[in-house]
Amino acid sequence: VLTGTHPGKLNMRKDYIVTQWSVEFRVNMSRLGTKIGELNNQALFAAGPGSGHDAKEGEIYIRFGDAPIPGNILQVKTQGTQINCPTPFNANQWYHLAFVCDGPKLTIYVDGKIEAVLDLPNIPLSLVHDSFGICCSGNYLKAEVMMSELRFWTKAISQSQIQNNMFTINPQTEGLEGYWKLNEGEGSIFNDATGHNNTGIAPNGVVRWVHGIRSDAK
Repeated sequence: VLTGTHPGKLNMRKDYIVTQWSVEFRVNMSRLGTKIGELNNQALFAAGPGSGHDAKEGEIYIRFGDAPIPGNILQVKTQGTQINCPTPFNANQWYHLAFVCDGPKLTIYVDGKIEAVLDLPNIPLSLVHDSFGICCSGNYLKAEVMMSELRFWTKAISQSQIQNNMFTINPQTEGLEGYWKLNEGEGSIFNDATGHNNTGIAPNGVVRWVHGIRSDAK
């Protein structure tokens, strides 16, 4: 369990310039707003181009809620634009989320089904190694967030890959740059299963570990 005061930091092994990328994870939010602006900016994942650069050069920012939308709406910001998913989410429910950029478009999948598609300017993204974080919007993030099976890819993955690998995947799969199962059960270190040594850490510690949650749809 992570919160805004107990975020996660992903220490990536290098900087990235990507025209294609994918991010996926399983998540369960203890709180989501239902009114406009309520519990807005509860960020789940972020990576960017570093200080002194415009966000459109490298931003990937995934969050629930924004000032003009309800807090249970999923929003993604990238390449100077953004998209809001149409279907409201429920608190205290597990979802598998996948975000796939193939260059000219971003496709969002919820539990393996296409939820939204955004046309992009097809700008290569510059992602700095020390900008990757989870549950990283500080005091805006009021929920307790359970997360597992977090993955960062340097390629666009297919819908069949998403559907067939929601609960586990071969860490040596082509294009899989970072894979944090988040199943250590103790401590504040999150191991990268790929062997690329993109080690994650909760600098302030985790809120707690929740045991006995299966990651196989049962």
